[in-house]
Amino acid sequence: RFLQEQFRAAVRLKDNDRQDKLQMHLKDIFFAAHEGMFNLERFPKLRTADEFATSKLALRKAVDERREGFLRHQLKPIPTSLTQLERPHREEAVQVFKCLLGYMGDASAGGGFSLTLVQEVLAKALQAGSALQTEVYLQLMKQLTDNPSDRSLKLGWQMLALWLQSFPPDAMVEHFVEWFIKQNAKPSPAA
Repeated sequence: RFLQEQFRAAVRLKDNDRQDKLQMHLKDIFFAAHEGMFNLERFPKLRTADEFATSKLALRKAVDERREGFLRHQLKPIPTSLTQLERPHREEAVQVFKCLLGYMGDASAGGGFSLTLVQEVLAKALQAGSALQTEVYLQLMKQLTDNPSDRSLKLGWQMLALWLQSFPPDAMVEHFVEWFIKQNAKPSPAA
């Protein structure tokens, strides 16, 4: 309560630095009180691991692998969207994931260049709107989870930073993205 009053006073005084510090402190308190509530697997529009794994015909071993790796880094294209999307957007989500695999160096880009892949993802998301933009946030968080490649991780974090600047997360995904960053981002080594 005291911090909220301090924040209101900082707003009245137009003290932006103080507002930022207090807002960060208030968010830390919020996340501490709601720990685990914003883990990726609790996202409301997320498919179940079973839905994801069985969305396309495959051998039992492949279905089991999909289920196990549902929200973790993978080197193969996804069979469907991570979130519950309408059919045209599901197909776009699969294409976007292929672009992310290519951009992050996790798969062949089919002759595409990194900048071209990023432009393609941005264009699809701009055209499709917030549902696909949210899907891409989840795809990026998936690819940054348990990723063994330093290069891929670096490019994934760069793409997430670009995504944050291009498409600020909507209210549904905002806390999930912030929680993910708080839990997984590591400071850059000093240059």
